[in-house]
Amino acid sequence: MNKPNDETCSALEWIDLIVEGLVNIQDCENPKMRRFTKHRSLLSAFRMREWISNLARNTEDKLKQELREANKISILIDGWTTASPSTHYVAIFAGYCCPNNKEYKEALLSFKPGIINDHLLHFENAIAKYDLKVGENIFAIVGKR
Repeated sequence: MNKPNDETCSALEWIDLIVEGLVNIQDCENPKMRRFTKHRSLLSAFRMREWISNLARNTEDKLKQELREANKISILIDGWTTASPSTHYVAIFAGYCCPNNKEYKEALLSFKPGIINDHLLHFENAIAKYDLKVGENIFAIVGKR
């Protein structure tokens, strides 16, 4: 296996910092912020967005394959509203047994703020993205009201 190049190492380090909420995406262009990172490849915010988009797409593709192999999926839906400002969120998870080791897993399929009347469309889009179908490979839908 080849050792990752400096840009790859730098991008993954920045993604970790961004996801943890420690920095924002524009900080990768700030020379003062770059001093505090181990890998100092120059990455633009545009390039970081490409890295994040590609990583998300690859993760979705791998999850889609794993869900296809698992075959029997339960869908878990959770919604909540923040106190201030009042924003409603809905998360859709897939629960399944991993085909490789039969370990139970839950994976986030979709998360978004939205209006309450938008939930059915959100659900339909989330299961379509992963080629899931009620009655075919989805055997249970669990939600909290």
